[in-house]
Amino acid sequence: MKFRSVLGIIALLFITTWLQAQIITNVVPPLGGHGDFVQIYGNGFAPGNKRPTTLIIKFNGTTSTTSTNAVVSDSEIDITNVPTSATSGVIQVTLNGNSIQSPQPFIIVQTNTPYATNFNPIFGANSTPVIIKGVHFQSANVTNVTFNGVRAASFAKLSDNELDVTAPVGVTTGPLILQSKSGTIFNTTNNVITTATNFFVQSSITSFVPASGRTGTNVILTGANFIGISGINFGSVAASDFTISNNTTIRVTVPNGVSTGKISVSPPNGTILSTATSATDFKILPSISSFSPNIGPTNTLVTVLGSGLNEKSPHPDVTVGGGTVVNFSTVSPGTLSFNVPANATSGAITVTTTNGSVTSSQIFYLPAVITNITPAIGFAGTSVHISGINFSNATAVAFNGITTSFFVTNNNHIGAIAPLGVTSGSLSIMTPFGITNSTVLFYVAPTISDFSPTHGLPGARVTINGTSFTNATAVAFNGTPAASFIVTNNSTLSAVVPTNVTSGKITVTAPGGIGQSATDFTLDTADLGIKASAAPDPLFVGSNLVYTIVITNAGPVAASNVRFTNVLSSSVSFKSFTASQGTLNTSGNPITGTLGDINNQGFATISLTVTPIAPGTITNVASVGSDSIDLNTANNTVTTTTTVLPFPFLTITNLMTNDLVKISWPAPLSNFTLQFAGGLTPGNAWTNDTTARTVNGTNISVIEPTVGAPRFFRLTN
Repeated sequence: MKFRSVLGIIALLFITTWLQAQIITNVVPPLGGHGDFVQIYGNGFAPGNKRPTTLIIKFNGTTSTTSTNAVVSDSEIDITNVPTSATSGVIQVTLNGNSIQSPQPFIIVQTNTPYATNFNPIFGANSTPVIIKGVHFQSANVTNVTFNGVRAASFAKLSDNELDVTAPVGVTTGPLILQSKSGTIFNTTNNVITTATNFFVQSSITSFVPASGRTGTNVILTGANFIGISGINFGSVAASDFTISNNTTIRVTVPNGVSTGKISVSPPNGTILSTATSATDFKILPSISSFSPNIGPTNTLVTVLGSGLNEKSPHPDVTVGGGTVVNFSTVSPGTLSFNVPANATSGAITVTTTNGSVTSSQIFYLPAVITNITPAIGFAGTSVHISGINFSNATAVAFNGITTSFFVTNNNHIGAIAPLGVTSGSLSIMTPFGITNSTVLFYVAPTISDFSPTHGLPGARVTINGTSFTNATAVAFNGTPAASFIVTNNSTLSAVVPTNVTSGKITVTAPGGIGQSATDFTLDTADLGIKASAAPDPLFVGSNLVYTIVITNAGPVAASNVRFTNVLSSSVSFKSFTASQGTLNTSGNPITGTLGDINNQGFATISLTVTPIAPGTITNVASVGSDSIDLNTANNTVTTTTTVLPFPFLTITNLMTNDLVKISWPAPLSNFTLQFAGGLTPGNAWTNDTTARTVNGTNISVIEPTVGAPRFFRLTN
């Protein structure tokens, strides 16, 4: 049992090894017609030189032979004829039941028609011997071969599968064409079997147009034998974009980084032909693709990218906005770097070489400089001319921070309109470089919005707010020059009130004109005021009414010898008073008093107690004055109005005839509520009486029935 297993393993290993060794490596020829002789090469066809027991060979499924005699060696099988019904496809070989197939399809071609599979060498010149391999050279009676239309110098058929020819005089790059007496022509360029379609001949360049250009320029080369070339160079730089129009014409695009030099054409791959070179140089015109940075002051290092930038020794001529560059760093075909010269202005960069000039589409921007403003004094709407340099492509103009409409005349001139709200100050211009402020100022007449304090004594310092105070030359109080003044900034200054000042307007004089305050500055005087309140309000006849009167002095100076007057209503009776200072005379009406002085921000309080003797509305008028000037008299008198109500009593009348009673009370108490209760003990609740009211003259009344449980009535507020 174990012995059999070992034998089985050995047999399996043998079969596996034998099977793995079987392989088809090549079929000669790789194409043929029905009935053609074909040789299959490989390994493992007859291990140990022992033919297989069984053999089946199929062409794309069509059996060719089953005879084991076809196996002539371990590495070769000969097939005497291709089956007549065979079609193009792989060849399958089955040896002892194991199948293998050709690595490439076998192509079925027309019988007695010549086909070339390859030729060697694939390049040369006139008189070069060339061997052509294929099929049906004798059976198709091939009579000659042409090299790109020119008949071969010599022709010999070595076999049905091989021709020996010689390249003719005047040979050019192109396909080989097989000719026969029957007129059958086979062109190597449309033969999908051949690996070499053209016979290549040394290229040559006779001319090119244009004679000069830049990166991206299309150049047309004229010459010979261009088909199949492997590349084109401008000097040492390879061109990646070219099209071979035909054997004598090529279109090629000038690549980046090229210098003036010869144009060369590289031979086809797989040949040892020489590189063809133009007799004359292709001149590279300078071009600028970009540069950076695009802004900077003088001496900024700028790098220009392009082509043909080194076509003048030791460096090209370069200008920046008209300023000539003198300091260079890098000079190469594609890169040029230099320092911006001191005389440069904002503008394009121009590069000039021996081959020509080019100007950048970009602009290099330097900082703008404002040298003059005309006119220097104006107002909103004034047309202003600004002079300076580097104004190109300015994007904004502002008058002391307020933007306005403008137009750029050129790199040195801008016209602008002074905007609404314009104030004195510098002008600023926004360019691609940044913001530039003028050192000269545009002046506008000053304005005064407010000042503080609004009153005071000589020697007081007054802060004045407004606009366009810069470089102010004078400040005056009602025409009198200030004792001194200091300009804090364009919108604030402070001035000292002069000794001989009078109340009036403040004026500020500056380069742009004169500004005047809308309100007066006044000298300090007392500002007496009086306020009064009455309590309670409303109240009943006979109750005490207290008037509380407060006299104030808002200053800013003390009020001297303050006098008080109070006119009582004729329907009150005076009872008493209190005063925080001074004395009162209460013997008559009005009541008068002298309160003495009241200091700045001080006050005095007076309390008057009276008793109203009749219902109605009563008024009390109190006023105050002093020996000091008080320019604000509107708050020197106060009138207090108080409501006096009649005594809240109820009148009950028994109507008798109809068991009804009338309950009446004074009409001024219309907002009082009539309530009733069943008794006067604490547990009895009062209820609002909702009986309809009748107003008759000075009374309000309701009608209630007398029948039922007794009721007690009251008025409540």
